[in-house]
Amino acid sequence: MGIERPLFDPKVELLKAAELLRNSKFIGLDADQVLIDSKIPVINSLNRILKTSYRPEVMDGWSAVSRIALKHGLSQEEALKLEHDLWIDPEVLADAPPCRGAMQLTMKLVDMGKELRVVTSRIPELTEVTYSWFAEWMRWIPQGSIKIRQKEDTRSGEVFKADTVRELSLPVFVEDTDFHALLIQRLANAQLILVNEKEGLEELDSQRITRVPTIWDLVHALNA
Repeated sequence: MGIERPLFDPKVELLKAAELLRNSKFIGLDADQVLIDSKIPVINSLNRILKTSYRPEVMDGWSAVSRIALKHGLSQEEALKLEHDLWIDPEVLADAPPCRGAMQLTMKLVDMGKELRVVTSRIPELTEVTYSWFAEWMRWIPQGSIKIRQKEDTRSGEVFKADTVRELSLPVFVEDTDFHALLIQRLANAQLILVNEKEGLEELDSQRITRVPTIWDLVHALNA
């Protein structure tokens, strides 16, 4: 008979997440879908190309683009290329708004005296657009606090992120992708706040991973 896991309780998890943030001087945050709502310009660009009207809610991850493209007649090769091109296009990503609550969360943390570090799995070619985005939307996070791969770095984005969390000795890291969270849990010692309300993530239930529904919910919990 297997070990029964407790049911995901957002209220309990939000209280725990808020306490983690209050008690940590240094806090790490992922960029895309934690601070930067990159799925919005990506789905808008996809809609223009396919002449469709999908809403951002269908974007449940990187691979959503190719799944949608396949439904509309593109070959597997064409769909994967389109997916890759949209997610790494600086002109597309430059139009991304902040995630709902991200500005409020980061300003609140800075006001509380926290030191923020943004660690992203983005490719080196997106360095300039990433720095420009933060200068426009979150100038209270200086460029030196944003960690992105350099061109000579041959690591994958997710390994770079996990290694950087470990190298910076970040006690708390806010992440949105389940497999990135698992890798960080394996390679670093940080407590993770996973912004992800998908079902079927029981494998992520552990003492080091706290799941919360949205950044906006986390703002409310921190202000309570």
